Amino acid sequence: MKAVILAAGVGHRFKELTKYKNKAFFTIGQTMVIKQIIQYLLQAGIRDITIVTGHRHEDFSILKKNYPIHILYNTAYGEYNNIHSLALIAEQLNECWLIHGDTVLFKNIFKEAFTHTTFYTMLKRPNGAPVRVVEVDEQHHIQGFHIDRGERRVLSLLGVSYWRKDAQMILLETLNHLHEKEKKRFDGEWEELLQEVVKKVEVDAYQLDRKYGGDLNTMKDYQEIVETYDRYWKSMRK
Repeated sequence: MKAVILAAGVGHRFKELTKYKNKAFFTIGQTMVIKQIIQYLLQAGIRDITIVTGHRHEDFSILKKNYPIHILYNTAYGEYNNIHSLALIAEQLNECWLIHGDTVLFKNIFKEAFTHTTFYTMLKRPNGAPVRVVEVDEQHHIQGFHIDRGERRVLSLLGVSYWRKDAQMILLETLNHLHEKEKKRFDGEWEELLQEVVKKVEVDAYQLDRKYGGDLNTMKDYQEIVETYDRYWKSMRK
């Protein structure tokens, strides 16, 4: 079993906070986001871990002193998003976990056994900003996405997914096809790629309670995740 952590992003929506620090090094409680991910993976027996870096690449070297990880540098991190990072590691992928480096977890979901390709989703309030909503059928298979601009709670993607080998091949074939079709480097949003993948293979949606995780997309997300930690986990981790 492998794990790939995509952590090349600049984090423009955090402005000054990410100027001198990659989001993966933000601290929740007393633990850095990236360290918590690595520790959970190791606890689950996953030791083939690759981190695709970009912004503040040099900061990740300190992790190699304490953890058995591989680091791959995405030199085009300022021009393209995490789809490009995925393309760089594509040939090395097999059955694996794909994790966005700004994903905060308070539960070791990597210990759970899955037989299907699975995406973790969570209830999230969009806070007035457009958010991509996950559409699922009665069997909890992802059918696609649509934009929601309201204030209601919706299902949106959390940056963690488990891929079986056969589904992994579909993912990479789709990635290559989109590259050829657009005649440019691997760009576009993660959800745009998945929109095509779910037409060819069943991808399950697994709902994770908000108290167990979140994504650091905006400053508001960061504040809410800190509040979640203080409410549910702070007293347990002293």
